[in-house]
Amino acid sequence: MGLTRLGRFTLTLAVLALLGYWVYTHPEILERLRTPRVPAPTPQAAPFPAPAPPGPQVTTAPPPQVPGGLSARERGRVQYQAGDYAGAIASLGRAITANPFDVESLTLRENAFTLLPGKPVWRIAVAGPFTGPDKQCGQQVLFGVYYAQRQANQAGGLRGRKVVVNFYDDQAAAEEAVRVAQTIAADPEVLAVVGHCNSRATLAAGPLYESEGIPVITATSTNPDIAQLGDFIFRVVGNDNDQARALANALWSENRRTVVVFVDQEDAYSRGLSDNFQRRFARLGGRVIINPFTIGGEIIVSTDLREADAILVTGEYADAGKIARLVRDLGINAPIVGGDAVYSQGLFAFGGEAARGVRATAFYHYTVRDSPLLPRAEEFARRFAAVIHAPPNHNMATAYDAASLILNAIREAGAQRQAIRAYLASIGRTRPAYVGVTGKIAFDADGEAVGKPWVLVRARERDFVADTVIAP
Repeated sequence: MGLTRLGRFTLTLAVLALLGYWVYTHPEILERLRTPRVPAPTPQAAPFPAPAPPGPQVTTAPPPQVPGGLSARERGRVQYQAGDYAGAIASLGRAITANPFDVESLTLRENAFTLLPGKPVWRIAVAGPFTGPDKQCGQQVLFGVYYAQRQANQAGGLRGRKVVVNFYDDQAAAEEAVRVAQTIAADPEVLAVVGHCNSRATLAAGPLYESEGIPVITATSTNPDIAQLGDFIFRVVGNDNDQARALANALWSENRRTVVVFVDQEDAYSRGLSDNFQRRFARLGGRVIINPFTIGGEIIVSTDLREADAILVTGEYADAGKIARLVRDLGINAPIVGGDAVYSQGLFAFGGEAARGVRATAFYHYTVRDSPLLPRAEEFARRFAAVIHAPPNHNMATAYDAASLILNAIREAGAQRQAIRAYLASIGRTRPAYVGVTGKIAFDADGEAVGKPWVLVRARERDFVADTVIAP
C-alpha cells in the first residue's frame, strides 16, 4: 500500500531534518563545501608587514579564495595579506574569541578595520621576536603598541589619518634583525620603529636604521653601547649602568654592607651589571665578593656565603632560580636580588619554593601605588586591564610609552621621519619631559632616557609584586 500525500510530505520533512542535524554536527563538511581545495600558501619568514594600502576607489572584485583546513587565525592572516579586510575582520574576530590575548590577531584586526575604508593611513612598525623561545618579549611589546594604536584610532586618528602597525619577526637574532631592518627601510611608508627587544638585535640593526634615517625607540634593550648608535636611535628605559647603580643604592639603603655577586665574566650583560654595581657600591662604602659562574651552567659556590648581607645574581631567571635553591639548601638566608633578566615567570620553574622572596629590577609594575616617580602607573594599569582584561607587564608599559611618543611626534611635528626624530630629540631639552606610565622621559644628546626610575619587584608564591621604586 503506497504512502498518502501527507505521509510522503511527513517523510520528506523527517529526512531533511535528519540531514540538517548531520551537517550541523559535522561542520567540517560544510567547510569543505564552502571553501575550495587549494594548496596552502608558503609561510612568510617575517610576519607581518602590512600590505600596501588600497587606492581610494572601492574594489568590486570578489574576495580571494582561501585554503581550506586553516584555523580562524591562519585564515584571517591569509585574508589580511590578500587585502580581504572584511574577511580578515570576521576570521580574526573568531580567533580572538578563542584566545582574547592573541595580540597578533588583535593588531591585524585593528589594522583591517583601519584599512577597510580605503583611506590613507600612517604606518609605524614593531620589530622583535614573534617565533622562537623569546617570542613573549615581541608579543608583550606589540601589546603596548597595539594599546596606543587603539587609543589613537578611537580618538579619530592623527592629522586626519588613522594608524596601522606593521610587525616583523627578528627571532631575537642579530642576522634576522638586520634583515628586518632592510625590509622596513625598503618601505617608505613606515615612519618609525618600536624595537628591537634584546640588545643584540638592536645593536645589529641600529646602524642600518641610522643610515636610512628611520627613527627607532627601543623599549626593552639595556646595553649601554646602544647610546652610540646614532641620532635616530632612542631608548625609553634605563641602561645597565643605571640598573646597577639603582641596585647598589637599594641595597645600601637597607644597610647591606657586604654583597656576594655571582658574575659570568664571559657574558657582556652579566659582566657589565657586575662591574657597574661594584663601582657604585664601593663608592658608597660597601664591600663586594665575586663568585664566578657560567650562565646556563652548573652553579658552584666558591665563596663563604655566610659573609653576605645580600646576594646579587647578574645572570638570568634560570640562574637565579638555581642559585636560590642552592643558597637556601645551605641554610643561607641573605636576600637575593637580580637584574631585569631575573624578572620572569620562569624563575618559579627553576627556583621552586626557594624563589619566593627573590627580588629583581623591572621597568614598571602594575601594583605600584602612589609613587611620585611613577604618577601614571596605577591609572595605566586600571585602563589597560579594562580593555585587555589582564594587567600590563613592564615590557607592555615601556612599549606603550615608546609608541605614544612616536604618535605624539606625528601629531605635533608631522608625519616625516626627520620631523619625528627632531621631535624626539627635543623631549626634555627644548620641549618639556614626557611623563610616561613608566616615569618621566627626557632624552639626552645620545637618545638616552636620563634618570628613569626602576621598580624592585619581589617574587611571591607564583607571581611578583612591587617592593619599592628606586632612582638610579
